[in-house]
Amino acid sequence: MINGSAAGSPPAAVRTNHETVAWALSQFYASAATVGSSMLVVDAISERAAAFYEGNGFVRLPDSLRLVLPMHAIQRLVEP
Repeated sequence: MINGSAAGSPPAAVRTNHETVAWALSQFYASAATVGSSMLVVDAISERAAAFYEGNGFVRLPDSLRLVLPMHAIQRLVEP
């Protein structure tokens, strides 16, 4: 798993926004089979936040601040 943490809050070593996203993706992926998820959906709070998520591989839906990251993309990020 990314950053070696399986549950709870991000590990103390996590210091950047990118590391926090990586940790969150690993948590999401770990629970995806149980809940049957096919993608992660994010509603960004601003254009700047949307740009941050786009920079981390999320795909923006037209004319909105909603972005998605398909499970297959998350799998490639978290599995060795």
